[in-house]
Amino acid sequence: PQGSVSISKVRTGSRSRTLFPIFDETFDLILPPDVRYDQVYVLLSVKDLGPLGDKILLGEAVVPVDQIPRVNENLSLAEVEQVQFPLSLPSSKQLHILTALQSRGSSLSRETRVWLNHQKKRIFT
Repeated sequence: PQGSVSISKVRTGSRSRTLFPIFDETFDLILPPDVRYDQVYVLLSVKDLGPLGDKILLGEAVVPVDQIPRVNENLSLAEVEQVQFPLSLPSSKQLHILTALQSRGSSLSRETRVWLNHQKKRIFT
């Protein structure tokens, strides 16, 4: 959508055979200098690898960048406080909204149609 900043996806390693995976990993989030941190969000998606190799969405968390702790590069992971984010699943109401928007078809801009397709694909895969 207009005014959005797109950054590349970061993937963590997989955690096999556990009901309580811990992702003790770091990544660098580099934003343009003119971006306000209180207006940027990170989408965290947690998926499970099903028995047939399909990825099942377990939940998502949308986190404002200004609420993510910044750490000094000299710290080890053991020194950084663990952060837990509550996960939620898209509701049927959200799916109805996406379907209603998509039904407008040709009246939508190409950018909006691409965004809608991406959102539906994200929910179902």
